[in-house]
Amino acid sequence: MVSTLEGRAPKFGVLFAPPIGPEPVVEVAKRAEALGFDAFYVADHFNEVISPVPTLAAVATCTSLRVGAYMLANDLRHPALVARDFAALDVLSEGRVELGMGAGWWPADYRAVGLDMDRPGNRISRLREAVELVRACWTAQEVNHRGEWYRAHLNPMFRTVQRPHPPIIVGGGGPKLLRAAAELADVVSIGISLASGRRADMPASNAAATFEEVERKVRTARRESRRSAAIDMLLFRVAVDERSSELVDSVAAAHAIPPEQVMASPYMQVGSLDEVVAGFERLVRLGVDSVVVRSSDMEAGAQVKEALMAKPPPVRACSSV
Repeated sequence: MVSTLEGRAPKFGVLFAPPIGPEPVVEVAKRAEALGFDAFYVADHFNEVISPVPTLAAVATCTSLRVGAYMLANDLRHPALVARDFAALDVLSEGRVELGMGAGWWPADYRAVGLDMDRPGNRISRLREAVELVRACWTAQEVNHRGEWYRAHLNPMFRTVQRPHPPIIVGGGGPKLLRAAAELADVVSIGISLASGRRADMPASNAAATFEEVERKVRTARRESRRSAAIDMLLFRVAVDERSSELVDSVAAAHAIPPEQVMASPYMQVGSLDEVVAGFERLVRLGVDSVVVRSSDMEAGAQVKEALMAKPPPVRACSSV
C-alpha cells in the first residue's frame, strides 16, 4: 500500500467489516484476490467481526494478498504485544503485512472489556506513544521504554521481513488526529470525524463530506508528514448500475440521507460506471494513493479498478506541497 500510483489507478484494498454476509472470511479474501484487489484488511470491533490477528494469518496462508488490520483499537492492547504479533505475521506471510492503528472511537468496544473511554486528547497521546513503541520494537536491538502511558523492557524476538518495518497506517478524521497521523504514519488514512461515537451517525457524516475537505486533508497530511506518507481513504459505499438515478435513490433511502448528498460525497461513489470512475479519478487528482472498499462492495470496486486500469494515467494535482 505504501507505494504511490503506478500511473494507472490507486491501490485497491478490501475491508472485512459490517455489513458482513454468511460467506467465511477466507473465502471472501480468495474472492477479493480473484477480483484483482491488492490487499485484504480486517476491522477490530468486539461482537461484530472476527479477531484480526489469527484471521490475517489464515488469509495470508490462503492468498497472495497483502494483509492488515484496519484499524486496531489502540487502547485494547499493549503496543509491545501488537509489535510481536505483527512481526510474526510479517515473517509468516513473507513480508505482506500492514498495521493500521487508531485511537479508538466506538464506546461499545470499551464497554465490552470494562474500560473507561478516555477523552480524545489522552487517546491520541497514547496512540502517538504506541506507534513509536511499535516502531522501536521492530527496529531496535533492545527496547527500554518508560513513557507517559507505557513501559516496555525487552529484546525483540523477531525481525520483520519488510525493511525497515511493515507499513504503519494511522487514520485521521478530526484535525488533531489527522496531524498526529501525518507525523507518525507511513500511510495516512483520511476519513470523517465521528465525535458522537454512534455507528448510526456514519451514513450522514460520510454523506455530508465534500471533495474540498478531502483536498484540505490531503494537503495537511502531506505538509505535516515526516515520512512522505501515502494517502489512503476508506469509502463508505461503492455501487455501480447504469440506471444511475434509481441506484442513487435506493442508496439514499437505505441510509436515510438526501440523494444529492449521495451524488456529491467523495466517500459515497454511487452511479453509473462512468460516473463512479470519474469520482475515483477526482480522488486520484487530489492525491489519494489507495482506496479501501467494504467487502460488501467488492464487485463494484473491481469494476471500477478494471475501468481505471484501462484508462490513460490521470494528472495529479497534489503530488507535493
